[in-house]
Amino acid sequence: MSDKQDMGSNDQMMKQEERELQRYLQIRDQMQDEIKSVKEQVEQLREITKRFIAHFDVFERLSEDAREQIRLEIRNAACEMARLTASEISSLIHEKVDATAKRLNQTVSEAEKGLSRLNKHNNKRLLLIAGLACLLCLSAGFGLALLYFRTF
Repeated sequence: MSDKQDMGSNDQMMKQEERELQRYLQIRDQMQDEIKSVKEQVEQLREITKRFIAHFDVFERLSEDAREQIRLEIRNAACEMARLTASEISSLIHEKVDATAKRLNQTVSEAEKGLSRLNKHNNKRLLLIAGLACLLCLSAGFGLALLYFRTF
């Protein structure tokens, strides 16, 4: 019986070892499948990396173009803002200059009126003085003429 037990025990160990061997083989097959799938994914990653590198120059050029376009847009916007600001300031300055010119014209007009009145007044005074000088000369002339005729 001991031989039967040993045989039964050996059979069980053999079956156990066969099961473990089958399990190890199954695990090995699964690992090989996983390695194959990893290889495929690595290959896909390489292809994607190659495409990315190929497109990198395009992305870089697009980035440069975008930077240049943004720079031009900012410059154009700044020029437009400067033009609008200059236009607004110009109209404000024009209004201020017109108001100042109007006040100066009024002041000049008032000064002309004042000078005109002063000139009329001075002309009247000059005519009066000239008239008085003429009368004085005539009086002196008559007085001298009378003296002259009385003495001769």
